[in-house]
Amino acid sequence: MAIQDCDGPIDVLLVYPPMPRARQLDLPYGNEVPLSVATLAAFLEEQGIRTEIIDLDLHREPYRLLRKLVAKLRPRVVGFTALTPHIYNAHKAATQVKDIDASIVTVVGGIHASALPEDTLYRFPMFDYVVIGEGEITLYNLIMHKFEGTRPDREPGLAFRVDCEPVVNPRRPQIEDLDELPFAAREKLEHRRYAGSSSNYYRLPTTCIAASRGCPFNCTNCSKGVYGRRSLRVMSPERAIAELEHCKKTLGIRNFKMIDDTITSDKKWIHTFCEELLKREMDLTWSTMARVDAADLPMLKHMKKAGCFQLKWGPECGTEKSLNRIKKGITLEQSEKAMELCQKAGIESNASFMIGIPGETADDIEATIEFACKISPDVATFAILKPFPGSAIYDEAVADGRILHTVWDEYLHQGFALMKHDVLSEDELERLFKRCYNRFYFRPKYWAKRVKWFFKQPIREGRIFLENGWMLISKK
Repeated sequence: MAIQDCDGPIDVLLVYPPMPRARQLDLPYGNEVPLSVATLAAFLEEQGIRTEIIDLDLHREPYRLLRKLVAKLRPRVVGFTALTPHIYNAHKAATQVKDIDASIVTVVGGIHASALPEDTLYRFPMFDYVVIGEGEITLYNLIMHKFEGTRPDREPGLAFRVDCEPVVNPRRPQIEDLDELPFAAREKLEHRRYAGSSSNYYRLPTTCIAASRGCPFNCTNCSKGVYGRRSLRVMSPERAIAELEHCKKTLGIRNFKMIDDTITSDKKWIHTFCEELLKREMDLTWSTMARVDAADLPMLKHMKKAGCFQLKWGPECGTEKSLNRIKKGITLEQSEKAMELCQKAGIESNASFMIGIPGETADDIEATIEFACKISPDVATFAILKPFPGSAIYDEAVADGRILHTVWDEYLHQGFALMKHDVLSEDELERLFKRCYNRFYFRPKYWAKRVKWFFKQPIREGRIFLENGWMLISKK
């Protein structure tokens, strides 16, 4: 049943805000399942709290729809999640809620608010509370405080205002056993409307799954806002498989995207996961992210046999100097080897690169471009380094006064410089960004590779070309 058909009153409405439409300047349009709110909804429902979800990013008139739903459902609490680029739209949505009923409690969580709780409370007055870090227990406890008429002043993982000044409580200890969490409440979403960009799925319907939380590595460009700087927590392969079986049975899911950053670093887990997929004959296609220093041919072949069609790698740079600067913990040789093994295993490789790392010269960026062409992944994305809140790079840039501005929705764009570089100007970085795409994609070797993939999967390749062709032309 669509949320528009639900009746009120309900306890909690969870909202995924619309992304800035300007994103289409840089990225092919596509919607991914908002797994964070679906996971929160499932947890709250398990505690007996009636919860609904609305993904405003799916709708042409999102705020009008939100006002209608709030008036109809009469929620006591409305929660928002927000990445840095759509914190403004989350606040605009919260404003709509308060216009309908100022007594409704508004809560924001997610990467941006977790990284900058004080700033969020200062700049966005329509949020009553900020949930810092993992949201399940903190949000539940806040809701119970509100229902019982008690004050949540000492609640770990919560930020709020006292006499208009932000108060930030210590973080809550993290959930250790992820197997205890219920399956994400995807049934509360219009799941057949989710596809993402064509390069991210093999067939439809598709969904996302997170089998782990956290990351044991210390790359300075990555935000640690939600899970902090601690080791990886992983659910059991059997628990992950059970959730996928549920998705296939109840929603007809045929494809899934594992959004875990470093799950392939646990090779025993991956082999067990693949073995279970094969044993149960689930006939699913899937993709995941992978670190180049964890690649080995037996693991990749096992993943391919179990339905993996694409791996997303992070070579990032073409010089050891830049890799060391961001503390990536990999080598150029490992990146080159990973692309070779991926090709041998018959899995599509999707690699990300960045430019504008502090200390880089134009020659260093040219080396990154040439390295990308040399290792020649099937798909490559490039971006000017963004100082995202929650990352060490952001903290350094703030301390040095190098943040150009904090208009957060512009942090979405791949090709805009948002941090003053110590060597190159903004114009130089943006010129080199365009050169990355032109040099990589407009070369015979790349098109020869795409022709090979076209004969393997013509329908998918046709979709990718139609979806991404305009983006490449716009970067000329």
